[in-house]
Amino acid sequence: KVTNLKEGDIVMPLYLGECGECLNCSSGKTNLCHKYPINMSGLMLDGTSRMSVRGEKLFHHMSCSTWSEYTVVEAGYAVKVDPALPLSHASLLSCGFTTGFGSTYRVANVGKGST
Repeated sequence: KVTNLKEGDIVMPLYLGECGECLNCSSGKTNLCHKYPINMSGLMLDGTSRMSVRGEKLFHHMSCSTWSEYTVVEAGYAVKVDPALPLSHASLLSCGFTTGFGSTYRVANVGKGST
């Protein structure tokens, strides 16, 4: 059951899911979630596909399926966009920000107050 999102919310798909509760998600240093790992299977976490074309199962790419007009994602692979944020300032996909921020914060260990 989805509890963190509702119909009409603007969301951004994530290829790295986040439960917000596991050791990694709560560490403040990484979001390599134990519950929502990088999913390369092409299927939902329960092993199914929610979409098909002419009876043929469609597979998901890294939990997002962003090469499509429509997508189905697990709630843990979507983040709600703050409604106060102008959409012109929002990223369509989260991976660009994740890569840049992750490299800076996690690998280069740049923290608050660094220059």
